[in-house]
Amino acid sequence: MKKHSTLKILLISLLVIIGGLFVAGVVLNQTGAKFTDLDQNDQQVLIEYEKLAQSTKKQGPLWEGYDLTDQPLVFINQGFGKSAYVVNPKQPVSKLWAKEIKMPAKYNTKKVYRISSLTPKMIWTKRTLGNFNTIGEKIKILGQNVYCLQYGSENLQPKYSANHFAPYLAHEAFHYYMQNNWSPSDRFDGELSQNGIKLLKQEYAVLSQIKAQLAHGSHDKLFQLADNYVAIVKQRLVENPDYVQKELTMATIEGTASYVGIQAAQRVGYDYGVMYFDNVKNVDFNEVIPMLEKKGIDRSFLRNRMPYETGALVCELLAKLNVPHWQQKLNQQTIQKQVTLYDVLKDYVATP
Repeated sequence: MKKHSTLKILLISLLVIIGGLFVAGVVLNQTGAKFTDLDQNDQQVLIEYEKLAQSTKKQGPLWEGYDLTDQPLVFINQGFGKSAYVVNPKQPVSKLWAKEIKMPAKYNTKKVYRISSLTPKMIWTKRTLGNFNTIGEKIKILGQNVYCLQYGSENLQPKYSANHFAPYLAHEAFHYYMQNNWSPSDRFDGELSQNGIKLLKQEYAVLSQIKAQLAHGSHDKLFQLADNYVAIVKQRLVENPDYVQKELTMATIEGTASYVGIQAAQRVGYDYGVMYFDNVKNVDFNEVIPMLEKKGIDRSFLRNRMPYETGALVCELLAKLNVPHWQQKLNQQTIQKQVTLYDVLKDYVATP
């Protein structure tokens, strides 16, 4: 009997503590509602989002049909006891659970609400969510379906990083909102023969030239390089069709998302681009195979990372060549009828 009484007391005490923390979280969330009162990391996240919103208003969306300023988003600070922020809610927001943040008057982003991390929903979301929603993963917060992105100091401090907040948000949300009907898988296995490596080295040499010419090269020069790239990929498809086709699919899925991330980085003034890696930038495509041969990188790097870079560069090439409706062609693909970046470029260079 005594044992049951002790257990009952402990349970009641635990519920009282949890209830107290919950009430305290709700009460504290109602204070410090000015933008300048917020955690510095939270301010930086909202500043970068605002820059994206302003650029969208002036320049249009980052990609055709992809407007992050028209989606209900939740940015979750991963730190213990830190808050989450609902941006662009489409439904009325409960004043009990959330506090409206008074944003600077000049901001386009007007509707921002802070949610205490001690509410049951946020505790559960932080515990069960990865760093973001995966494709098809529905999360409802404050009565509406939202896209969530968790962030920490590592998303705001490193140089030249794809994980910096603006490119990170743009990249991952692009998968979620735009690629529901694209290929269901992007990772693949397989190895290249020595001849396959030789052909890939030739491809990287052309991509290196393309990257160098994008800033100031003529349309005719870029068109010729695009034709050279297509010709080499055709050879690679004959030499190892299964591997190369999967590589092209991944380059399309991850390359387009990386391209969108690069556009976002440029709009917020963050230094990030093709062949940028944490703490080093503008690595030459020509350096990759020699690094592989010196065993400075593993062969899996060719499968797991390089398609991000090759795909993003092909996107920049398509944009520079002003290829008609190239983004629309990718948007309109289906799982049954896939379209790769290579397909779009191949059709363009083959046009009389």
